[in-house]
Amino acid sequence: MERIIAQAVARRRLGRPGLYMQSRFPLKDRENGKTAAPYALFQGFTDLFPGFESWLAGRIDADVHGHVFAVQGVEFAGGKPLGSGALPDSAGLRDLDQRGFLANLIRSSQRMQAWQFSPRDGQEMNWFLATDPNARIFVVTGAWAVPLLHSDMPFDDIRRVAAILQRTELAQMEVLNSVWLKARTQVWDLGDVCARPAAVLGGILQGLGGDARAAADLPRMCDIAGMGRFLQRLRNAGLHPRLMGDFPVADPAPPTTQGNSAS
Repeated sequence: MERIIAQAVARRRLGRPGLYMQSRFPLKDRENGKTAAPYALFQGFTDLFPGFESWLAGRIDADVHGHVFAVQGVEFAGGKPLGSGALPDSAGLRDLDQRGFLANLIRSSQRMQAWQFSPRDGQEMNWFLATDPNARIFVVTGAWAVPLLHSDMPFDDIRRVAAILQRTELAQMEVLNSVWLKARTQVWDLGDVCARPAAVLGGILQGLGGDARAAADLPRMCDIAGMGRFLQRLRNAGLHPRLMGDFPVADPAPPTTQGNSAS
């Protein structure tokens, strides 16, 4: 009986991992677990693979959401207006308490939660995610340039947007390279993923409990022809692209068939 009472007292004092309650609201970094279960965050993959969400959802046991921290609102899996625990897709309600929103989303479902992220999304949760041991963070740096490559905007606007996105991503990388990092992270640059997409996606599936062989059926990848020239044009305009990887300025010439030459 004393052992049971001691366990109840400890539970009352510490609380459940990832459960924030009025009577035991924790101090910062003194929680009994920031979140209740492991979860996964994917950055840059939907920029390079437009169908990545549905592709991943069919290969791991998880709820694969869109951009949960998108400025315009929460993109739940399947475009539903409500997520686990009847959480709404309202950006205003989410932003009242982003930590509580995320903790409740993870705690209220028996399945792993996975979502997409981008420098275009709100960045307020970067430190929370980086210092959470339950977080699995997969990042393709420089992938934000792929939509800009295919954009019809004037180049001056493209350069301005590129500068903002790169500055945001560099700030995030400083957080992920911090000595306080507790999340499990894997970071690739855009050139690396474009060179070996099957190996990268296979490693992700294996790390999340899926079958790495399923990566042989790759999702459709955006056309990156001209990326080298695009990055060079940004350099010429005064913006030095970073964390992109190697892209040749000139695209490889297609093979030619040599015929008999007339003398």
